[in-house]
Amino acid sequence: MNKFQSLLLLFTCTCLTSINFSLNAQTDTTTSLVKKVGSTFKIDEARRDYANGNKRAALVGFREALNNDPNSAKAAYWIGRCQYDLSNYGYAIKYARIALNLKKGSDPEINFLIAQSYHRSDMLDSAITQYKLSLEDFSKARADELSVKQYLSEAERAKELSATPVVNTRNLYKGDVNTGFDDYAPILTENGKRIYFSSRRSNTTGGGVNPDDQAFFEDIYTGEWNASTMKWDSITNTIPRLNSDGFDAISDFSSDGQIVYLTVNNTMVPKQKKPTLSSDLYYAKLSGKGTWSSPKALKGVNSTFFDAAATITADGLTMYFASERKGTKGRADIWVSHLNGNNWSKPANLGSVINTSGQETTPYISPDGKYLYFSSNNRDGIGGYDIYVAEFDGMNWSKPVNLGLGINSVNDDTHFRYYPELKLAVLSSIRLIEDKASYDIFYIDMANFIMPKFEY
Repeated sequence: MNKFQSLLLLFTCTCLTSINFSLNAQTDTTTSLVKKVGSTFKIDEARRDYANGNKRAALVGFREALNNDPNSAKAAYWIGRCQYDLSNYGYAIKYARIALNLKKGSDPEINFLIAQSYHRSDMLDSAITQYKLSLEDFSKARADELSVKQYLSEAERAKELSATPVVNTRNLYKGDVNTGFDDYAPILTENGKRIYFSSRRSNTTGGGVNPDDQAFFEDIYTGEWNASTMKWDSITNTIPRLNSDGFDAISDFSSDGQIVYLTVNNTMVPKQKKPTLSSDLYYAKLSGKGTWSSPKALKGVNSTFFDAAATITADGLTMYFASERKGTKGRADIWVSHLNGNNWSKPANLGSVINTSGQETTPYISPDGKYLYFSSNNRDGIGGYDIYVAEFDGMNWSKPVNLGLGINSVNDDTHFRYYPELKLAVLSSIRLIEDKASYDIFYIDMANFIMPKFEY
């Protein structure tokens, strides 16, 4: 091979390599472009699921979008938003930070999401900083719409209260009463030796899944206190007639234990002979053989809206419950009804002293009808739903008082019930386990509890 032929061969090889590289680069670019387009479609699809309340389905879609395009700040943000809504605050922070680091295309509400996630993770200094940054991100109208200043005040209040001694502290119940699923709405009977509660664990009756949130329907569970192990054991949902294939929860018992008041919702279960209107108030009676009758709807109190969590005075004549019916001041209010003969009166809203433009829920009335405990997310709280108490003087309700840090936390606190004779209270609260969270059942030593002073 002469010199000319050698040069010609080198030139040809170089050209072929260049063409090959160009084709490969074009293929990579095309593949990347297709994946980015696919990611955009996935985000749009997942946002529709999110808007329809299907948070778990939306989360799957946003994950697929981020997998297609690892540089999608929008996909990362929405994964964080879904994780926050599912109470997985550690994951919410992780993905919100990923979105923030990607910057380009990051959602303008990213600092607000990070602030909320820090707040619920009890990282208050970081939460306060991020809330202040988010105020700079929003117009006044948008900040008001998202209640950013309210959240900031809650975080600052929680930080202030954390520096003062806590009188009453909550403790996690041990045993199978708490699982990785949501466990909540505890009620103690038999002088504190038996517990009833609701759970959305995997062995619920019928094994059905709620299409709205892709979690199991709730069942009623019961267990016995084991004094030697200091745990609840013999946990079971085998309670004939009280559990169905839908949502079932006990909200109260009559003072003699002969009547149980329930919240029932079977609207998501097909082929029901007697479908509920929404979540409805029911009752069942205990027979002489110690078994419960089939639950029946309470007459005159249910609506086509959410009605739940009935609580009854010891004389059986006054009932309070939460409802989203027309006439509420916010999304959910507390209503009252009185028993006249065999019929309950038309429910009345408790009014603006108790109810706000937010949500008031899970009421509990003391047996004598004097004190009303409930949860609210729109008062001088420290995060999520806080527990309050108000006093009734026979004519009017006092201004509700927050029960303070120790009983309340920076997360949702609900289903509070106080047993003075046991010097004990129980409640449900969101508990963080590493990056995830779920509702669990706690007890509080109330030996040193002092009822607050009330203002009218």
